[in-house]
Amino acid sequence: MSSNIIKSYAIRYEPKDKMTIDHRDKDEELQARRISRLSLNQDDDGFTQGIAAAVVEPVIDEQEQQKKAAEIVEKAKKEAAAIIESAKQEARRLEQEARESGKKAGYEEGMKSAQAEIRQIKENLAKQQEMQQAEYKRLLESIEGETAELVISLLTKLTGIMAEDKKDVILYLVEKALGSENGNGFANGNGGGSCMIRVSNEDYDILAEKKDYIEGIVKREIQIVADGQLGKNQCLIETENRLIDCSLDVQLNNLVTDLKLLSGI
Repeated sequence: MSSNIIKSYAIRYEPKDKMTIDHRDKDEELQARRISRLSLNQDDDGFTQGIAAAVVEPVIDEQEQQKKAAEIVEKAKKEAAAIIESAKQEARRLEQEARESGKKAGYEEGMKSAQAEIRQIKENLAKQQEMQQAEYKRLLESIEGETAELVISLLTKLTGIMAEDKKDVILYLVEKALGSENGNGFANGNGGGSCMIRVSNEDYDILAEKKDYIEGIVKREIQIVADGQLGKNQCLIETENRLIDCSLDVQLNNLVTDLKLLSGI
């Protein structure tokens, strides 16, 4: 065991084993090894395989990335705008439907209210008309008597004034009696026989002057007689079969009677 222990380093060169190291030989050896490896790794096409290259993804240009990002954002904006516009249109449609529905309901309600108001107005007008007619009738009834009395009073006064102012009133009374449309028969000559006119002494001269005129009306001869029992504007016409009192006061009384009958007095 002790013989295997190295106690010191010692190099001994054998003369026959001496070898000179030339760096050129070393370079040639390395070159030969490279050529040998190249010949082993070269394929049929003459391509020499070297170190396996790592797979490199194509590098996208930064501007291209920004462009694509902008396109994506723009597309998203358009889609969002379209969605918003669609939502707005739907909201407007629903609002319009609600408005039209409300208008229709309001119109129908308004028509019902207007019709009811019109009916109420018609009823009120009918009631007012009835009240006015009743009031008019009451007023008419109240004033008819007063009016008739007023007319009678005026006629009496006016007749008296006219009788005093007009001297030929008696002639008018005789003409009216003889030419009456009530069928006295004098105007067409059907009275027959004699005809006598009795008047007051005051009116005798007036009729006597108009004797020919009066005979022309009755188509016959007449006799005018002054009657002391008659007053002014009183006159009696006598024939064989009738007696006509055409006195002014009698005519006035007849008119007053007619007015009273009409007015209900």
